[in-house]
Amino acid sequence: MKHISRIILVLALLIGCTTYVDAQRKYNKYKSVTIGVKGGVTLSKVNFRPSVKEGFLPGMNVGASVRYIEEKYFGIIGEINFAQYGWQEDFSKQAIPGDYSYSHTLNYITVPLLSHIFFGNEPMRFFINLGPQIGICFSDKVSSSFDIYDLPHFSPSRETQQYFEPLKSRFDYGITGGLGLELKMKKHSIVVEARYYFGLNDFFENSKGKAAYFSASANQQISAGIAYLFQVK
Repeated sequence: MKHISRIILVLALLIGCTTYVDAQRKYNKYKSVTIGVKGGVTLSKVNFRPSVKEGFLPGMNVGASVRYIEEKYFGIIGEINFAQYGWQEDFSKQAIPGDYSYSHTLNYITVPLLSHIFFGNEPMRFFINLGPQIGICFSDKVSSSFDIYDLPHFSPSRETQQYFEPLKSRFDYGITGGLGLELKMKKHSIVVEARYYFGLNDFFENSKGKAAYFSASANQQISAGIAYLFQVK
């Protein structure tokens, strides 16, 4: 009887080990680590309150990424990017005629951490990326066709306080999300993606109890880019 019990126990252990190895093999086939580089164009605005007459400021976004896929249809992406934000003012409805232009470019190092949900298999699959992003503004540049300290006779309704406000916060954070398409070629991938960023921190002074002119001055951005990924594991 003891021999039969031992045989049954050994068989059970063998079946369990076989099942575990098979499950791990099926599970591990979805695991992958890829690294890549990306580049693209951006269109940026700022959520000002009081509102500023503005249009989209063209810019660029370049960087590197690491993607880890743990299971089927889901992974995580970490990036470090150089990205340009800011705003470009709109003078098309200026009451007093004049050829005016003004833009303020904010250069950031950004770090998004994104959940990566994908659909489909090789050679083509669609994906959704979504997650938080932080950034540090390391420089900024103003381009103006007029002297901001000797302003032209703009319409009285035009907001001009933004010309004189210093940057109070160079740290930025917000939410970013995108939709895209990945073309897989064995260990190589080409990725195209459109993304939107909604900033949650103001770069002008807005602290309660202080004489802050702008109650909101947060970055917003639309971007489109292309990336090359290489699977290292």
